[in-house]
Amino acid sequence: MKIALLCDWFLPKVGGIELHLNDLARGLAGRGHDVRVLATCPGPAQVDGIAVERLPGLRMPRWGFSLCDATTRAALLAAIARHGSEVVHAHGGTWTPAGYGGAWLCQRRGVPTVLTVHSVLDGLGPVLPALAAVIGSAGWNLTWSAVGEDVARSLRPHVGGRPVRLLPNAVDDAFWRAGAVSAARGATVEVVAVMRLTRRKRGSELLRAFARARAASRVPIRLTLVGDGFERGRLETLARRLALGPSARILGFRPRPEVRDLLACSDVFVLPSTRESFGIAALEARCAGLPVVTYRRSGAARFLEHERSALLVDDDAGLTAALVRLAEDGALRQRLRAHNTTAPNPYPWPAVLDAHEQAYRDALAGR
Repeated sequence: MKIALLCDWFLPKVGGIELHLNDLARGLAGRGHDVRVLATCPGPAQVDGIAVERLPGLRMPRWGFSLCDATTRAALLAAIARHGSEVVHAHGGTWTPAGYGGAWLCQRRGVPTVLTVHSVLDGLGPVLPALAAVIGSAGWNLTWSAVGEDVARSLRPHVGGRPVRLLPNAVDDAFWRAGAVSAARGATVEVVAVMRLTRRKRGSELLRAFARARAASRVPIRLTLVGDGFERGRLETLARRLALGPSARILGFRPRPEVRDLLACSDVFVLPSTRESFGIAALEARCAGLPVVTYRRSGAARFLEHERSALLVDDDAGLTAALVRLAEDGALRQRLRAHNTTAPNPYPWPAVLDAHEQAYRDALAGR
């Protein structure tokens, strides 16, 4: 099949969606498909052997996302024609005008289209049904999908009774289990978080919970935060205000092999976001063997079990308590690690690629 992956953001911009799309493109190409990425962000014309067409058009000042204006829409249709795309797979998040606008345009032009939503939309409150009514999503003739059941649930009232299938993220568990473990383990319990530094990811709440846990724990603990984004400066300022000193460090972006080795040398992984559609970083950490701390209402709770692979909490006080408990209870850490080291990966790439190929076949068949 000739498949076009349409997105607002792609590498070299780094985040969970961007890395997932790169893996998806390479996986589909490895199965013999002709894959092209159509992205509205600047960057090279080829990434990891995959052709990337960068669509022009107006962009929102400072934030940089595409406004999907007439120039972008014309360029999108021209790119699809040049490639001869048989199916377009658009990807939407909370603020992705090109993903949603491109999907609307493609289905209007009769191009078989799959739209995957990557973000939980319930947080938009009354805005969501009003927006759905304005854009007429109930009448869109496309294949709807979501990365997780929570996202699918938020979509179903707005798609005219059409089914919303699951096209989850995936991880290569063999890669994440191959991290280089340090031979010398110190007395300090190492806590790690990997995430984009935006308000939605709740980095400030994490720092405050860690500060409380550090003060309460009888065992020394240290937090390493990996990631970058608009919130980085504010988080660094907060860490200084909380007097965390060397017990908390913000490393910025790190490539995957470095993240894998950091996970292998850590003791606990924490995911502080409450509105997480999937939580791929938590799944990567679980595959690396780390006990995970996150919220029951997070999408990551779908593949985590309380007291077996993770400690699931209800609020920020619970987050603090879970960090203290794992810091002080080495036997608990070892029990959770033993489970996660041997537990099967619920989202391996072969199965996830099968699901994507079926979605494309159904879109081509008009199902």
